[in-house]
Amino acid sequence: MDQQSIDIDVQVSLVTERLTDLLAQQVYVHPILRHEVRWAAYDLPEYLRRFRETAHKYKMDQLVSQFELRVLQDCFLVEEIIDTLLLKRAMLKWTRKGLMRRLIRLSSVWSRNLLMGEMKNVRLSFITFWNKSLEELNLVSRIDEEPSNERTSYNNSSLETSEVADDIGHEKGEEALAGEMLRFDELGCGLRIIQVVGIASSGQTTLVNTIYNREDVKKHFQVRAWVRVSTRNSVGDILIDIWRQVMRMEEAKVESEQDYHDLRKDLGTLLETNRYLIVMEDVWSTHFWDELKLAFPDTKIGSRILVISSDDEVVECGSLWNDQGVDAIQLHRLNGEDIWALFLKNMRWDEDRFSNLESLAYFKDKVLRKCDGSPLAVTKLCGLLSTKDFHYHELLTLIDDHASSGDDQEHQSSFFYSLTSSYQDLPPRIRPCYLYMGLFPKAFEIPIRRLFRLWIAEGFVKPDLRSSDKTPEDLAEDYFKELVSRNLLEVTRRKSDGRPRTCRIPGIVYDVFSAKAMDLGLFFVHRYSDYTSVSPPKFNVRRLAEYFAMKYYPSSDVYDQHLLSYISFNTRRRDTPAHEVGIFLDKLTAKRGFGLLRVLDLEGVYKPRLPESLGKLLQLRYLGLRWTFLDSLTNSVGGLVYLETLDVKHTNITTLSTSIWKAKNLRHLYMNEVHFHMSIQKRPTGSLAKLQTLWGLSIGNTSLVVNWLSKLVGLRKLGLTCHSTTVQAIADWISKLTNLQSLKLRSINEFGQPSNLKFANMTMHHKLNDLYLLGVLPKLAADEVLQFPPNLKILTLSGSQLGEDSIRILGKLPQLNILRLFGHSYSGATIVCRCGDFPELVALKLWMLEELKEWKVEKGAMTRLRELEIRCCGNLEHVEGLEHITTLKDLTLTNMPPDLVLNVKASMDEALSLTVNEWKF
Repeated sequence: MDQQSIDIDVQVSLVTERLTDLLAQQVYVHPILRHEVRWAAYDLPEYLRRFRETAHKYKMDQLVSQFELRVLQDCFLVEEIIDTLLLKRAMLKWTRKGLMRRLIRLSSVWSRNLLMGEMKNVRLSFITFWNKSLEELNLVSRIDEEPSNERTSYNNSSLETSEVADDIGHEKGEEALAGEMLRFDELGCGLRIIQVVGIASSGQTTLVNTIYNREDVKKHFQVRAWVRVSTRNSVGDILIDIWRQVMRMEEAKVESEQDYHDLRKDLGTLLETNRYLIVMEDVWSTHFWDELKLAFPDTKIGSRILVISSDDEVVECGSLWNDQGVDAIQLHRLNGEDIWALFLKNMRWDEDRFSNLESLAYFKDKVLRKCDGSPLAVTKLCGLLSTKDFHYHELLTLIDDHASSGDDQEHQSSFFYSLTSSYQDLPPRIRPCYLYMGLFPKAFEIPIRRLFRLWIAEGFVKPDLRSSDKTPEDLAEDYFKELVSRNLLEVTRRKSDGRPRTCRIPGIVYDVFSAKAMDLGLFFVHRYSDYTSVSPPKFNVRRLAEYFAMKYYPSSDVYDQHLLSYISFNTRRRDTPAHEVGIFLDKLTAKRGFGLLRVLDLEGVYKPRLPESLGKLLQLRYLGLRWTFLDSLTNSVGGLVYLETLDVKHTNITTLSTSIWKAKNLRHLYMNEVHFHMSIQKRPTGSLAKLQTLWGLSIGNTSLVVNWLSKLVGLRKLGLTCHSTTVQAIADWISKLTNLQSLKLRSINEFGQPSNLKFANMTMHHKLNDLYLLGVLPKLAADEVLQFPPNLKILTLSGSQLGEDSIRILGKLPQLNILRLFGHSYSGATIVCRCGDFPELVALKLWMLEELKEWKVEKGAMTRLRELEIRCCGNLEHVEGLEHITTLKDLTLTNMPPDLVLNVKASMDEALSLTVNEWKF
């Protein structure tokens, strides 16, 4: 299957999955309409599969592209019809007035009948197109035959692979894998599953193929088979493939359930009496394991199953197969010397070819950067350079062009091969998430927080049977890690604890993937002031990325009638409010009365005008207003029943209406020290029950808000400011939030100064790893260290006024990585870090500790510390023992006494990076 077919399947699967979900919700679909929806969800993809197979079988692949686009077009039409139907239903629920409600109900019935007619027309039109396509292919008689299950066999002598045919750098992996395969002792006689793990192009297939064809392996295993598992394989297909290779039969058919059971039984009988080796390549899913294991008996004679995959879940599932578990051979990227050796070998060069060591080093660095540890990238680069004569500067230019030029399609295809292979190997559920990122501007650093929320709001992240215990947020993180591990994403900035903060698609592949996603109708980028000479999009615009002023955006229906998402990156001007946004949103709702919009992301747009009609966007899931500096937000937001994310952080919004409590699907609420107007006493039933993030809430001296918060027990991230009169109730509530992962708690008085802060026992908060406390803590006794979360990694204290004994207590926190002691957090004159204290600490900040005069570090303390910053501790006279911290790499002294700076310089190793700042505040 080519790249376009894979991307078409991504789009088709998105639509069909949504239709399948709709069918499961019978209340939303009229019985007459269910037939048409079922046809679109199940029959359309099947038509596409059969057409592809038949065209490929009779070598007419050139006709597939037109058929694919027609299927995609009809999928979009069906989804648009369903969107309109759901909007009418939501509109009926939203309108509560008697006469208007009756009128809308009549309109909904009329619309439903009209939409059913449109759905039927789509189906009949497609069938006509289908028959016409078959006539053009002259395949009417062929297509009605039983679809062929024939698959390409990969026997021992003709195994084909696209991997690099060189084993440089993988010698240890080969010996380790061969040893496990040939092992026949007490532990190695049973059936073992061995997985070879690595990203695409890292050499897994090459390694396994080398061992598969070794003479000692051939002699050891009487039966061998190699099968490639794909997304369309059933268990029957896999067994047929194995049977053909084992029995050396060209034909094997499974025409009934009985045939399938007979084949599985016969294969099992054959394998029982022979030591067998089965290689399964390109395994991305685990759904077939339970059935497959019935065909592979364990007769304790040393049989092996090798799995080539980049999906760690395959290991987890395979470990349930037998008591002995799964062995994993991890293939990493080659180091620089191995890459260079492979390059020289493929080019048939030696280093004497270079005129001097300087030119050699520069050329070598270029090659290593371009290949980035990938053997396949080396092969592709050598394939390009080997066609040229050795002219040093010309080759350097060619290497650079190979990475960045978009004009030479042949060179571009060669360079992108390894990365596109990684994309093609992605599980189907992750591909739309990756393509979607193409709507962000090139080189744009995407906040991870923003990316995850958008993926979920767009419907790309859905739990399945394998992940039913995970939230969408957990799955989004899994998807992200998968993309990073395949080098399809690069992390551009990290948080202080090492977690990724922002990411982007590597520039060398952005143009290809972004253009492909736009061509397939996943999104549309508005970048022109004049569209008269620009070809209109192939499909109705469904997701709009604004790069240019909206006043130039076309007004025809194809551009806005079916819009599901509007994301603006037009953030250039910071002096003029973006009134065009409001005009555009008014236009969206005016055409239908209500809007289909699911995502409205204006992050960074300066003061966009949000119309009162915002409440008519009944399908809205995501409202992103961060860094917009808006002054207020319409109360109608609370009526958005599907809203999942509301982000008003870094705005001038200081109050929110209690109508937000009506948003029963809200999962993430980001604010900027916002307080609620509490006009009613009764707490809404079930309000905000799904909330996971509550950040930036300000609670005054009334307990009414605290009463409202008491039912929020599923929070993962909490940031709030409270008054001294409510701090005890807040502490009691927080003690019950055992799912918390991050907590920022501030206690202030009426003058905005730190106030007394109650510190509840947090020994049951096993998931809490990031804690920020501002306020005066009670004096801690020596045994009160257990009140801290046991797995705490980041601790920030401000205004705490801790005594001298408290540092020893903090030093016993077993997993603490980062400690920040800010202004007035410590009131003692001396800090002593004793041997064994802070065993995992890597970063320490001491800011504005005005009482601190002396700091001693004993040998054996802070044995992993790498970063140290001391700022504005004006009375600090003596620092002793820093030379004991041999791991220290970076030391920053800001606005510190000159004598102290000189003493520290004199005592530190010259290799230490020391920065001295003198800032004026």
